[in-house]
Order: sequence, then structure tokens, then C-alpha cells
Amino acid sequence: MNTADPNNRRKFIRLSKIFPVEFMLIDAHAVPQSALLQGFTRNLSRSGLCVEINALPAETAARLAEGSRSLLFINVPLHRRPVRAVAAVVWLQKTAAPYDGSYRLGMAYESIGAHEQRALFQYALAEALLPAAGIFLLGFFLLAGMLTARTQARRERENRVLVSRLQALADYELFVQDHLAQTALQLDSAQRSAREYAQEITRVQEALRIASERRAAEAERKNAARIAALSARISELERALAAARQEQQ
Repeated sequence: MNTADPNNRRKFIRLSKIFPVEFMLIDAHAVPQSALLQGFTRNLSRSGLCVEINALPAETAARLAEGSRSLLFINVPLHRRPVRAVAAVVWLQKTAAPYDGSYRLGMAYESIGAHEQRALFQYALAEALLPAAGIFLLGFFLLAGMLTARTQARRERENRVLVSRLQALADYELFVQDHLAQTALQLDSAQRSAREYAQEITRVQEALRIASERRAAEAERKNAARIAALSARISELERALAAARQEQQ
């Protein structure tokens, strides 16, 4: 049994994400060699994952060794079916808590669908980045509101930067929509909200272009109104996404 430091084996970016996992030991012919076991992921990457198991039966633990093969069923929120994969144990580590018989298993994929592997990793990545993106967006628009009081030339430069960043944000939003659309039909309402959000970004871009040609006071008033509307749309989208996750849980 290999109990070496698992950090030394990492070749890919790993994301800390908890997914419920069910798995069983199998032989070289995929014949089950144990009962169905339950655990949860500690982290995952494109090449494998770390699974934590509580109260692992002693006889099953004794059969685990480097190279042991398992059939995995990874339960992803809003996914209609568990992600199915075959993985090999590359390291095994016994933990002291919370139960006697708690283990962490490092597993490398031997067989997993390319689409499911990509969707699994990108779901964890999008969920990790979404809060930071929301904070950045809110701060960005507050700063944009303050900068509208500057000179006409400064407003034109800032507006060009704003248009560029909004376009990047719109591209990212379309990317997220494309991948979330593959998870489940339950996200239809959230996707419609996101499309409306993209349309609102286009209207804000046009309003900013017009505002740069008007007087400073009028530009400041109109930009403040667009920023307030966009902030409300962001809050509405986040509530819709949160409601969708709660429905699946």
C-alpha cells in the first residue's frame, strides 16, 4: 500500500470541490469485488480525484493497494445522471478523524467520457470563480460611476476600456451558458436570465457611447442609472442560480 505524500503526485491544477461519490472495487474484467461504498471528493483535476471515505470496512481497506481499480459514480449537482468513470488507486492515506476507518484515496482516471470529464472540471471551476467575478463586477461599476465626473477625454478613454471589459464579460457569460446548458433542463430559466443580462450589457454599451458625446452632467446621470440597473440584474441572476441549485439539492 502506498502512503506517500499525495502532493508530490500532482501534475494538473486541482480544485477543492465536494461531490458525493459511490464506488466499488472491480477486477480486470470489470466484475464487482466489493459492495457499493460511499464517500465524497476532496478535490479533483482533469487527471483524477481525491476521495474521502468514512468508516471503510477493514476487509475492504486491506484489499486496497496501489493499482486497485474502482468503478466510480460521481454525483454532480444539476446533472441528470452520475458521471461514470473507472479509476485506479495511486495512493491511500488513513486519517485520524472523524471516524475510525477513515481514508483518503488518490485516484487516476483510466476511463471517463471526454465530455463528462470536461463538464465535471469546468463545473467546479465555474463555481469557484463565480463569487470573485461578482465582486469584481460590482467594484468595477462603482469605479466607473465615479470616473464619469472627469473630463470628456478621460471619459472617452474609460468608456473604451469599459466596452472592452464588458465584451470580455459577455464572452465569458456565453461560455458559461454553453457548458451549463449540458448539465440539466432545470437551468433553462437561469439561461434565459443570462441572455437578458447580455442584452442589457449591449444597451449599456450603446448608452455609454452616446453619453460620451453629451455634457458631463447628463453623462453622469445616465451612466449612474445604467449601473444601478445592471447591478439589479446581476443580483437577480445570482438569486436565480442559487434557487436552481437549491431545487437540485
